[in-house]
Amino acid sequence: MGFFSASFSGTSYPVNFMSTLDTWLTSSSWQFVESVGTATGSFANVYKSSSALNSVAKDFYIATYRTASVSVGVTFRLFEQWDATNKRALKYAPSVESASGFTVNPIDNTVTDATGLSLNSASLFPNSFTSYTINPQTVYGDIDINRMIVGSNNTSAGFTNYIGVYDTLLPPSIDPVPLVISSFGGNTGISAAPTVNSSLIHGGASTREPTTPTASYGNFLICTYVGSGLSNSPYVISSTNEFNTVGSLYRGSQPYTAARIMFYSLRNIPTGMNFTSNYRGVFKDVLTFNNTVARGDTIAVTDESASVRNYIVTEINSSSKPNVIIRTS
Repeated sequence: MGFFSASFSGTSYPVNFMSTLDTWLTSSSWQFVESVGTATGSFANVYKSSSALNSVAKDFYIATYRTASVSVGVTFRLFEQWDATNKRALKYAPSVESASGFTVNPIDNTVTDATGLSLNSASLFPNSFTSYTINPQTVYGDIDINRMIVGSNNTSAGFTNYIGVYDTLLPPSIDPVPLVISSFGGNTGISAAPTVNSSLIHGGASTREPTTPTASYGNFLICTYVGSGLSNSPYVISSTNEFNTVGSLYRGSQPYTAARIMFYSLRNIPTGMNFTSNYRGVFKDVLTFNNTVARGDTIAVTDESASVRNYIVTEINSSSKPNVIIRTS
């Protein structure tokens, strides 16, 4: 892993941030593929995680994207194939632009449509994004060949983003390429999210939805929070015996010192709060932490093997108790 940080000020945040992300990603073994620009001034960079280096033994891609405006943030998208001729992402984690007009490939359970997701667009719906509402703003990144985690000290709408491989809670035969994109921090990552349950917060999507999904983009969406907004905690593993398929799921006792964050598939979620049939996965190297500190604070966490890891606070709720911390060492 590599931990990075950079401070930004002035009026060209998305331009400067994408340039910085390029350095962070390529120094972490991601391959720069190409840039895509438009006549309207929007711009995207495409990066590949090589199957020869990552843990899923399959190429996959991240795109960073900005519009022509210098006062907005940077959008991220995740996909498994890149159409270099038409500048389109294929087998992508869907957002609201996919509300209709796509089908699902029954072979690998990925999104399949005739056009793909065009990065050569004046605007692009986000699965996850980082905004720029304070000046100056410090951004933090924890990046390896399997995933990119980006957060900031933005106290109003910075958002912490996770893009890449997760630890699946399903058998590998069912979930062989576990890829997810998510924003932590309330109802982010999806605009006009489908109404599944009034107490769910939608925060991203996976590139695959196993076990015979139907042609609905909502089936690819995931849920990381219960409640409304930043005043609520992420889903966490609350017992050492709750799962034994993924290591390092649990640290401490309730109220926990720190715990890994899990997510659910929104497919077939029943009315109420019974989600046990929809457990999907656990994010790597991001924790939720229950002490009162501020964004940008560094916290030492001792895991089950007695190893001390350092983390930085990138997401807090309205009670100033941090929701999310990302690893620095």
